[in-house]
Amino acid sequence: WISLADAPSLIEVLSIVIKAVSGGRSAKLSTNLPVAIDKTINHLQKHRCLLIFDNADPVLNSNDLSAPAPALSQDYAGFFDRLNSLDNDICCLIVTAEKYLSIGNDRRRLELHGLDRQSCQDLMYRSELIGTAIEWDTLIDRYQGNPQYLKIIANTICDVFSGKIANFLDTNILLYDQIETLLSQQLDLLSNTEMSILLWLAIEREPISLDQLKLLTDISISEANTVKILDKLVRKYLVEVRGGRFSLPDLIMEAVTGRYQNLICQEITRKKLDVLHLYPIVPPDLKFNFGDDLSRGKMFAISITKSCQLIKFILAPIIDRLLTAQHSTPPSQKFCPRYCFHVHNKEKVLNKI
Repeated sequence: WISLADAPSLIEVLSIVIKAVSGGRSAKLSTNLPVAIDKTINHLQKHRCLLIFDNADPVLNSNDLSAPAPALSQDYAGFFDRLNSLDNDICCLIVTAEKYLSIGNDRRRLELHGLDRQSCQDLMYRSELIGTAIEWDTLIDRYQGNPQYLKIIANTICDVFSGKIANFLDTNILLYDQIETLLSQQLDLLSNTEMSILLWLAIEREPISLDQLKLLTDISISEANTVKILDKLVRKYLVEVRGGRFSLPDLIMEAVTGRYQNLICQEITRKKLDVLHLYPIVPPDLKFNFGDDLSRGKMFAISITKSCQLIKFILAPIIDRLLTAQHSTPPSQKFCPRYCFHVHNKEKVLNKI
C-alpha cells in the first residue's frame, strides 16, 4: 500500500515496491526510468502480489486541457500500462477521487457510493452517538455517506455536543477544519477556469442550464471547452447534473462559497476589488421574456427570493467577518441586511435589498 498524495517521483515509489516484495531488502535503482521499471517488474513477477496506490489523483491530474500530460503523469501512466500488459499474478488497485476515462479493455472501474445508515452506524458504533433514525439519515445525507467525513464529524459530535446528533444538526454547520482541509486539497488541483465555473455555480446557488452558465462565465471560453470542463468537474464529483441543469453538492458549495467570501473580504480590506468585479455577489440578470402582469409578478417573486438567499448565505457572512476583523459593533437592526428577513412589508424588504 502506497499513498501518492504528495506526488512522489516514480523512482521513489518503485524503490518502496521492490523493498516490500523483497522482504525488506532495499535495492539500488537506476535513475534511468525504463531500466528501473524493468527491474521492478522482474521482482514483481517472482511473487503473487496486490499493489494498492492510494490518493492517486495528484499523479494523474492535468489542469490544462490543451496541454500534454505532465511528465510525472506520463511516468505513472507508462508504469501502469506495463503492469496491465503482464500476464501473471500481479493485481494493481488505483484509488482516486475522480472518474478517469483512460480505462482499457483489461481494466475495471469500481465506483464507490456513500454508505447506508446501517453501515455508517456499524462504522461508528464506538462513537456512542445518540439520535433517531431520521437524525441519522439527515447526518449521513449531509456528508453523502462518506466514511472519512462521518468519522471526523462523529468526534466533534461527541466532544462538543455530548454525542447528540440533533444538537449538532441544529447548528447547520457543514464544514469543520479537517473536512475543509480535505476539500481544499481537492480544489487546489483545479485550474483557474475550472474554479471560475465552481464560483459561478456557488453564487447562483441553484441548478442552472448550460446556456445560463455560458452567459455568466467568461466569453473567452468556447462552448466546447465549457462542456469539457463541466465533464471533468462532474467526473471529479464536484458538480452534479440533474435534468440537464448543473449545481454543486452541499459540501462543495460550502467550501467554494467560503473561498469566495475570504477573497472578497481580503479585497475590501485592501480596497482593490478585482474578484468582486469578475464575480459580483448579485450576478448579471439573465434575459427573460416577460409576458402578462402575472408572469411579471412571478418573476418579481423569484427575484426577491434569490436576492434574500444571496444576502443570507453570501453577503451577511462577509459583513460579519469584516466587522469582526475591525472589532466593530454590528449595526442596528434596521441597517443590517440579515434582518430584512424579519420584515414582512414588501416595500421595506425591497428598500433594504
